[in-house]
Amino acid sequence: MESSGPWIPGPGLFLLLLLLPPLLSAGSFQHDVLNWRNFRHLDFGWKTIHRYLSPGWGSLHRSIRSKASKLHDCDGAFDFYLVLDASNGEGNTWNEICDLTERLLKRFTNPKLRISLITYSSVSNIILPLTSDRNELKQGLQRLRGVRPSGTRRLHDGLKRAGDEIAKIYSANNKAASMVYALTAGSLDKWTVWAAMRESNRLKNFKTKLYAIGMKNSQRNQLFEIVGAKTQVYELPKPDDMEGFIVSLVGNSCKQVMGGDTYYACVGESYHLGFYAPDLSPDKISDYTCRYKLDKNKVYSK
Repeated sequence: MESSGPWIPGPGLFLLLLLLPPLLSAGSFQHDVLNWRNFRHLDFGWKTIHRYLSPGWGSLHRSIRSKASKLHDCDGAFDFYLVLDASNGEGNTWNEICDLTERLLKRFTNPKLRISLITYSSVSNIILPLTSDRNELKQGLQRLRGVRPSGTRRLHDGLKRAGDEIAKIYSANNKAASMVYALTAGSLDKWTVWAAMRESNRLKNFKTKLYAIGMKNSQRNQLFEIVGAKTQVYELPKPDDMEGFIVSLVGNSCKQVMGGDTYYACVGESYHLGFYAPDLSPDKISDYTCRYKLDKNKVYSK
């Protein structure tokens, strides 16, 4: 399905529209649903975004909450590598990294999903080899908590270690899907950025989706250079905005690694489409009109 969003300027607003079966042709079709990647680039905060997805937003939200909540988790089956910064940090950075890792992993619910934990500093280490065994994962997270951060921030070494593991899988099955979250808690020197870009390009050869997560004193422009796509770079927000951040990161990356920007809906029951447009005022929602089309000829307004 193709849609054209609201075109009236004004802070951002997430619009949820209900489409009923009479508007649809017979059979099944594809459509975009709640495209989380757009959320990352809003100027209003994660707390504001989460408000539109949280209980108590009113009858509109209550009607879609059960369906929208399904997009908060990832139930895909693929290989998932977390490459974590274990270099010398500031304060409780390592505890924050471990906390974030555990919260993220809870969102990946498919028992067939295989997970690996890799740390990097002056050297890189595989804390948890690739596994789908949840008991092994639990032990791996315990070992992660026991790591003592030290050394320099050699992100490229962590990416290379992940790439070496992915290469083994890819050589046996070039259709294997894999994804890497690379987290850095500080700025990188120019040589490290260049070396990390090289490893990022290598991962692309294995059809791996790479996402960069920056926290503390990380530099966004460096992460852009390494990943090569702004939609795949995230910065850790304030603690009270963490839920919206995790929903966006998991929802976006899961859709990408599974190879689709669309979901399927069957005619015969009501369902919801999500539209996002920047610069709209929540106070003037009744004054806006959203125009969208279900095919090349029919345009609807609501």
